[in-house]
Amino acid sequence: MILLRKVVVFLFTIIFLVYVLCIKPSGTEKLKNKKYLFFPMILGLGLITIGTFIDMLSVFNNSKINDIIPICFTLGGIIFVVFTIYWTKFTANSITLLYKDAYYDAMTGLYNRRGIEEIFEKNIDLNEGFYVMIFDLDGTKMINDNLGHLIGDEYIVRSAKAISDSIRNKGVIGRIGGDEFLALLTHANEEEMEEIKCCIKRKVTKIFSKHDISVSIGVSVNKQDGESMKELFQVADRRMYDDKRATNKYKRVN
Repeated sequence: MILLRKVVVFLFTIIFLVYVLCIKPSGTEKLKNKKYLFFPMILGLGLITIGTFIDMLSVFNNSKINDIIPICFTLGGIIFVVFTIYWTKFTANSITLLYKDAYYDAMTGLYNRRGIEEIFEKNIDLNEGFYVMIFDLDGTKMINDNLGHLIGDEYIVRSAKAISDSIRNKGVIGRIGGDEFLALLTHANEEEMEEIKCCIKRKVTKIFSKHDISVSIGVSVNKQDGESMKELFQVADRRMYDDKRATNKYKRVN
């Protein structure tokens, strides 16, 4: 019975070791400089496997080689635990990076469309009122054509910061397109919302004051203008284009 138990333990460890050796080549291709993380695991499992093998043979052999068993188990276990600590940290960092890639915009650091839509749905489920603001930067094409796309990217990044600084803790903001942004004001009243609009328009206009740039803004109100993301987005989008036409008309008159 003792022999059977030791054989089972040995078979389990050897199968696990072979499995790790088989997945290592394919598993490390995407880890780049993190490949070394697998070496402690393989070394630790190797020592534990050797220990279980000697332990299995100890039923037939009472020589001094049996003194190696506790050394293999102890050293192998320590090495494997060290690997587990490092691997847990690496996995946690990888999950954080994956989350950022999935929900945040790389250029501006704001939420991307997926991230802002998820927050949108959560706020609708809370059944509370909030404002939806859509922003469209005017003059992006002109800047790209005349100053280059690097300056155009700078315009988008600086505008994103201007919008974010104006909203602050009144809500959240995401980049939903090339030069389009969407914000949810969950902690603002109508007066504060109007102040935020004016502040954003003023700050964006000053980014490249020598050029004819501005931002068009449309606003919708949850429950008042709709109760779904599609409805609220459509109303805010329509009002944003109304704002754009009004701005263009003002520029032509002046």
